Amino acid sequence: MGREVRIFFQDTPMKFDLSQFGVKFSEHYTRDEADYYYHLGSKKYGLKRRGGYKLELKVLEKEEGKCGKWEKVIHTDTRSPKINGRMEDMIDIAQTLKNFKNTQEVLKVIEGREFLVVEARKKRHQVFIKIGTIEQTDLEMFLIGVGDERIHLGNFRSICLEDGQPNEMIEYMERIAKEVGGTVWWMSYPEFISMLLSSHDKHL
Repeated sequence: MGREVRIFFQDTPMKFDLSQFGVKFSEHYTRDEADYYYHLGSKKYGLKRRGGYKLELKVLEKEEGKCGKWEKVIHTDTRSPKINGRMEDMIDIAQTLKNFKNTQEVLKVIEGREFLVVEARKKRHQVFIKIGTIEQTDLEMFLIGVGDERIHLGNFRSICLEDGQPNEMIEYMERIAKEVGGTVWWMSYPEFISMLLSSHDKHL
């Protein structure tokens, strides 16, 4: 894990595609999956179940303008009784985190608490380019864990450039954002999840 620059935008139908920017994807690097993000209320921690079973914790080490440097603390198989952010689910996560170093801070955040969960149904394309790895992800977002409701939060596209030099990545992504036009959010996933939920606070 390392530096990344990420943008999100909403456009129905999706008008901008990286193929318009000269990026060619291989089907070998295309993935369809659902990830589940836990809203911890902090942009420092990214906690999710990738594909519903791999528990992943990322910690923001440093911000360099629009570029964030992340450390992947854990990435391990785990099975939850039910992914909903409720106590049984969170106890399962806490027990897993206790088996790893450098998780004490986030354990203090989650122990004894329940959290909202956002399901992100994804179709992701990824390819290596000269200045790093670029990915384009189509997202259909749902809020889960609020009673029996499953609330649609919208459809979005995310573009991320990672593992390169901050200045080069920011300059490249600024050119993409200009091509996208309209509203573009320069955010990490934890920040984007917070923004989505704040706009649907009547359900919280």
